[in-house]
Amino acid sequence: MRWNESAGKPRPRTRHRALLTRYFGGVGPLTAIYASNEFLLEHDRGGRGGNRLVPEGLTLRLSGWASMDLFYMARSSHAVGHWSHDHIAGVVLKITL
Repeated sequence: MRWNESAGKPRPRTRHRALLTRYFGGVGPLTAIYASNEFLLEHDRGGRGGNRLVPEGLTLRLSGWASMDLFYMARSSHAVGHWSHDHIAGVVLKITL
């Protein structure tokens, strides 16, 4: 359930996500490849509200205490009779203390 401030009432919405990860050992710095997809159902509007390829990417081991994710995300949003699309690339640095 999502509260929509502009509508002043709750909007029933559900998220559905599938995730696929493939882990590697001994393939240089590459430790994993991952991809997931999420779609949203907006029940008060009677259908799909959006789709996100969130994200797909690679995990690289930099050292014994640091790794880095390189990812790409495509986000699609549905408004009345129209889909819009955004493309996002990013980097996440992970440090283990």
